[in-house]
Amino acid sequence: MAVILNPSPESGVAARILAVAMSILAEVGEAGLRIDEVMSRASVQAPVIYRHFGSREGLVQSAHLARFIDSMRIESGRFLADTLAATDAATFRMAVDAMVDALLCPENIAAGAVKLEVLAMSTNRPEVIDAVQVMQRANYAQPLEALELAQRRGWVRGDIDVRTFLVWAIASTFGLAAVTSFRKEPGVAENWAVNHRHAIRAVLFGSDC
Repeated sequence: MAVILNPSPESGVAARILAVAMSILAEVGEAGLRIDEVMSRASVQAPVIYRHFGSREGLVQSAHLARFIDSMRIESGRFLADTLAATDAATFRMAVDAMVDALLCPENIAAGAVKLEVLAMSTNRPEVIDAVQVMQRANYAQPLEALELAQRRGWVRGDIDVRTFLVWAIASTFGLAAVTSFRKEPGVAENWAVNHRHAIRAVLFGSDC
């Protein structure tokens, strides 16, 4: 069974097929994705789907990866710009607070739930895991550059590994996505977010002030 990973197709037809597959995954899950329904909703024939994705499995994996790409909404570009514009430690801390706000906003938490779903389905699909790792490294590149620059300027503790910090800070939002999904008691998600904000400040600056 051929598997063609094509989560960012250049072809307009392939993009339409992929969008339909992503919608079906969001609506009914992987088990409910049928080629005949994709054909009908995308107005294509089966050979066209197989030419772009190899098989149903290729389409499923590509759709999951496309959902993962869409879920990576960390505003790294804005964070980098704000950091490069910073002239002192106080301005840099404001940029960090903006990054945390982006990480903990409801839209990003919902995106974290999608990431968890994609990671769960990739357990026995090594090619998907490899692709996700490549995407994550690319997504971390600009925030990492900003943190390394701040550390050289003395605005971030010199005894921490900023790469490890960044992975932890972003990956921890998966925990909030799980809390939001499964813990419905009032205030649980809000308190988790507050604690995470204090933890980020303490790790970066040695204080949550």
